[in-house]
Amino acid sequence: MAGFNPVAGLFSGVVPAIVGSLAARTVLMVTTLTSAIALTSQSVLADAGLDPKDAGNVAVLGVLSGAVMLLMGVLRLGVVLSFVSNAVMVGFSTGIALQIVVGVLKDATGYAPQGHNKLVQLGDWLVHAGSWELAATLTSAATVAVWALAHAVKRLRTVALLVAMVLVSAGVAVLGTGVELVGSIADVPAALPHFTASDWSATWHLLYCVQASRQAKLAALDRTPDGRWELADVPAELPAGRVTVLAYSGVSLFAELPLIDADWPRAPDGPAVLVLVVRTVPDVPSSSMVKLLRRKQDELGARGGRLIVAGAQPSFVRLAGHTGLAGALGPDGVVPADPVLDAALEEAVARGERWLTGRRTAAG
Repeated sequence: MAGFNPVAGLFSGVVPAIVGSLAARTVLMVTTLTSAIALTSQSVLADAGLDPKDAGNVAVLGVLSGAVMLLMGVLRLGVVLSFVSNAVMVGFSTGIALQIVVGVLKDATGYAPQGHNKLVQLGDWLVHAGSWELAATLTSAATVAVWALAHAVKRLRTVALLVAMVLVSAGVAVLGTGVELVGSIADVPAALPHFTASDWSATWHLLYCVQASRQAKLAALDRTPDGRWELADVPAELPAGRVTVLAYSGVSLFAELPLIDADWPRAPDGPAVLVLVVRTVPDVPSSSMVKLLRRKQDELGARGGRLIVAGAQPSFVRLAGHTGLAGALGPDGVVPADPVLDAALEEAVARGERWLTGRRTAAG
């Protein structure tokens, strides 16, 4: 799940069951591993610049997450979930389900779907149904069928998944079906796992992400009489009929974007151009960053203005094309980064001035 070693999941799944059986107040509570945490853990470690396959990094993330959850439990902050809307929970569950399903398509059918996001991969998988491996597909279908039959029997409902795994695995072994086994993915040792200490140096990387999200900000750039650019305060509202330049500093983490959104100036009633310098944005910005820029362009466009992104790295330019951001900004709405400092900024400002001139000419 999410690129983690499946053997680690098998071994670590034993601990929650034991602890839960000793501490839980009811047998109705299921204490086990969750796919949602596995998926989010992979992205958290990757965003922090840590190797998700390093057992020490995974261990320290688990310890820190457990400590935070324990603290929230002691402070009885579980009531906060009462304020989370049903729409958010449904969207979260649907997204996690989609990631889980798409993540096992290769194992289920033998075909590895291609694409830059899960929806594209799902479409690619459906289009290439002819490339599915027959043995893997039939084995997967048989597993689902046996599970459904066992689940229909009331006495077997709680162990339906186990029944399906045992019966189908036995069938594969007897028939000699040529499918990939767990042993082909990872080496399953015939002994207890060795102890892996938490890599506490990774803590600073994780804490850096928190601190970095708090340091993100916008700053206005004003041209001086001698043609240079100097920092200035961000205006509360963009001046109509002018080109305004803002410089973004941050690492494009989703947690920092509310701060950026709060500092973003209001769109005026009339044509205005906002040039956003994104030279410091990482090669691949977060999806939240792309959505924010798309929303700001829509707000400006609704009032007769536009947004131009300047200093975009090559990966940013490609992502803007794939996600439709470039189309929303217009044919000249993304100015690639240039080795010469301020070259992209000057080009973006020139494009904005030409656009405003065109609007004035059309209005006159």
